[in-house]
Amino acid sequence: MDAEKTKYPIRKLCKIFSVSESGFHAWKSRPESSRSKENRVLSLHVKAEFEASRKTYGSPRIKLELESKGVPAGKHRIARIMRESGIRARKPKKFRVTTQSSHKLERAPNLVERRFAEFGSAANRLWVTDLTYVWTQQGWLYLCVFLDVYSRKVVGFSVEDSMETRMVNEGLKMALNRRQIKDGLIIHSDQGIQYASREFRDLLGVFKVVQSMSRKGDCWDNSIAESFFATIKRELIDRQSWISKEQAKTAITEWIECL
Repeated sequence: MDAEKTKYPIRKLCKIFSVSESGFHAWKSRPESSRSKENRVLSLHVKAEFEASRKTYGSPRIKLELESKGVPAGKHRIARIMRESGIRARKPKKFRVTTQSSHKLERAPNLVERRFAEFGSAANRLWVTDLTYVWTQQGWLYLCVFLDVYSRKVVGFSVEDSMETRMVNEGLKMALNRRQIKDGLIIHSDQGIQYASREFRDLLGVFKVVQSMSRKGDCWDNSIAESFFATIKRELIDRQSWISKEQAKTAITEWIECL
């Protein structure tokens, strides 16, 4: 009623809600209860923790965060405040497997063995590459990057609708056009079918690039690429819902090119 009193007469509102005018005015003049004050302050804390989590925390996680800061509150109370404030945690992102390593194609040895500092002690001595996925309302989009370990810069990338070998080759061609490489450059990847394909290996052979692959299922063997994807997802991809593939592709391209 109080929220609507600027639009409708008090008398009419009291009639609709079956409340007496004297009762309404008595309620308005009554001091704010301590419980109400607590809820108002708690609401500010809840909203702050929700925003700090990039709108991903539900009431259980927010409860734990508040308790760690000396702000006690029950899970159900926090959930009620979230409902009343229209706060809703984002649903977990859709998952898509990008590494198809169950194939019979030839695999390169693990030459790097996590010795990134040693092999990447100068520019264009060691590049790492990997694939990740982006969900849009028009379907999946895939990102392939090639990173120079020395500078941690993206030297080549491609954003495509499918995970075919062509997208990996396009990213590599961009990198090779942008950088002047010498014989012996190592490109390190996982054991995905795209990197084990004849087309990709032939392209490496043309430029006399040495191939290295991680051990199967060991993400730490390609941790630099994994770290890059964690950053772009945190700072860009996971911060909003993507309406179209073109919208996501444009944003990803701009983010990478501005690094």
